Amino acid sequence: MISNTTTRQVLNHLNATTAVMAAITDFGDAQEDDIIKQSSNSRRDLTTFKTFTLTAIILLSVCANGLMCCIVARDKSLHRPPFYFLFNVALADVLRALHCLSFSASAVWHGGWVHSKAVCQVIAFFNVLLTFGSVFTLFAIAITRYAVLRYHKFHRLKMSFLACLLVILVTWALAIVMAFPPVFGLGSYTYIASEYQCSYDHQFYKSNDTLGFVLVFTISVFLTHLMYLKILIFMRQHRKMSPIAFVPASSNNWTFYGPGATGRAAANWVTGFAGNGPPPPTLVGFSQYARRSHLQAHFKRESETTKTMYVITFAFLVLWLPYIIYNYVTIFVKHHHISEEFVVMATWMTYLQVCINPWICFTCDRNLRKSLLTMISCIKGRSTWLNNDRQQAYTYTGER
Repeated sequence: MISNTTTRQVLNHLNATTAVMAAITDFGDAQEDDIIKQSSNSRRDLTTFKTFTLTAIILLSVCANGLMCCIVARDKSLHRPPFYFLFNVALADVLRALHCLSFSASAVWHGGWVHSKAVCQVIAFFNVLLTFGSVFTLFAIAITRYAVLRYHKFHRLKMSFLACLLVILVTWALAIVMAFPPVFGLGSYTYIASEYQCSYDHQFYKSNDTLGFVLVFTISVFLTHLMYLKILIFMRQHRKMSPIAFVPASSNNWTFYGPGATGRAAANWVTGFAGNGPPPPTLVGFSQYARRSHLQAHFKRESETTKTMYVITFAFLVLWLPYIIYNYVTIFVKHHHISEEFVVMATWMTYLQVCINPWICFTCDRNLRKSLLTMISCIKGRSTWLNNDRQQAYTYTGER
């Protein structure tokens, strides 16, 4: 009897223990399921945020750069060297946003590359081509900015539309030279999961050949800023111009002819104080002042345009600098530990670069801002005219 009671107690204790362990296990499984569910929700939210930001960047780039291209093509006062090159940069940014960033947004949304390897090769080729096209165009802008301030007469006579077109074709030829070798296996193009894009497969420099491409990119950006440094030095040396030296006029009969004659000579000749002498010659002093004033206005206008171009170049450097550092670390450090957050941040900054230039131009450049306001006023005036015309037609029909 005692043994049966003891056995029953032991069985009850075992059942209770088993129930407690099952409850603990169920609680742990529930907590694990909650953690997995929260992680899945946060990952889904992050994917949605990345896709939204990429879509917003694409739309802003297409709208802003398209507006920039329309303004430069429409306004004849902007048909000159810096704006020809700016048109080229805006066109490259639009193509990169439409052709490359759209596939990156698709990769983010689907959690990986869903297209073929051949499509990845083509997208990577255009990504590198358009990026190097923008870099080389910014370098050409820096060279022309130095030429227009240092050799303004030569620049005005020689930098025509055909000359600018030739420079643009040379920049694209160099960009093609930089983009074609990986197609044939040198520094192969591939899809990089951490960057959500097809680009160079950067690896340790002893096992890959992408170091040369990164060096060319870095040297081009460095030379561009070096050229702007020379421009800054030149502008500081010529910010104080020598005063205008008027040659005093001399006269024996109140005619005041001579190299220093001003408006007094013309006034005396008109009123008859000059006698029967010839009309006064060219007013040398006045023409010297007008020529100097024209040069000062030209120098001021080109200086403002140069500052705008440098702000664009500096913004390009700031947005690409983290990604360049990441590439050098990947190439020179064999076992690196760069966080995924830093890689995503650096990549998204390069994406942001395709839509930032028009806002800088409309903010800093007076000519582009004036052309934009003129276009807006023309659109408003046309809509007002159409509304008035419709109102008049409605009134006329009502009277009849």
